[in-house]
Amino acid sequence: MTAAPALPAADPVTTDPDVLAVAARYTLSGPPPRAGGAVGERVGRTAGSGLEFREHRRYLPGDDVRHLDWAAFARTDVPIVQVFREEVARDTAVWLDGSASMGCDPEKSRLARSLAAACWRMAAASGDRPTLHLLSETNRPDPRGRSLDSLDGPVFSGRGSLVELAAQHGLPATGRGVRVIVSDFLFPHDPDALVRRLARGTDAATLIQILSSFEADPPELGGRRLTDPEADEAAEVTLDRPAVAAYRARLRALIDGLARACRSHGATFATLVAGPNLNELCRSTLVPAGALGVRR
Repeated sequence: MTAAPALPAADPVTTDPDVLAVAARYTLSGPPPRAGGAVGERVGRTAGSGLEFREHRRYLPGDDVRHLDWAAFARTDVPIVQVFREEVARDTAVWLDGSASMGCDPEKSRLARSLAAACWRMAAASGDRPTLHLLSETNRPDPRGRSLDSLDGPVFSGRGSLVELAAQHGLPATGRGVRVIVSDFLFPHDPDALVRRLARGTDAATLIQILSSFEADPPELGGRRLTDPEADEAAEVTLDRPAVAAYRARLRALIDGLARACRSHGATFATLVAGPNLNELCRSTLVPAGALGVRR
């Protein structure tokens, strides 16, 4: 008996200059951080926290003298303090589909991993609390997520779809805030039910579909042997004009269904086709779709 061959190591993406440049230029869309704690004179101590000015009021014994408004005191001869409200850091969860179909094409695999790394870094640069989750039946859900450098290794080996993971309670439990789901969504599903499940319990959800150029627009190639990487099954398929036209119609219906479901549930949806560099895809597709904003 021989050992199963090891999966090839993936090319690193977490420190790729394109990923770092995108993370520095763009921000994830979504609601601002929730205000936390009591209103009063208090200094934010958590990473990413900030102070939002609320109002002025008279000084009371026990108030923090660091928040005295000396200019107002000089004008009125009445001690006045500035009242602030603390903003807590926003939770941002990046969910990356770990199924084998995501790794069937080198450019598709790299784009998916690069985008997940960039989203994590965008959140960190904004003072959020990012977590990374690889969605696969081989990865037990962990609210703490995975380390960012796990994206530099082979990550696409799962045999189950997101629908199956949801049915098996295999999706991670993450807090409110922003959730970004990166997948090809090329599996049988009811778009409305899937989007409802993926967006459940979060303030904002963004679904980003990643397709290889072949998946997005297959050419007419005649007879071909195609393999399902998740079921590990092959089939003889004739890629003639009617077959390709029927595939394109089904793909269009799938994309339209996901887009409608996202609009219905207040989520954002975009489709990226591997090929252009990450910055160009962000500029031309993700920003117009409302998935990203430009950092100011």
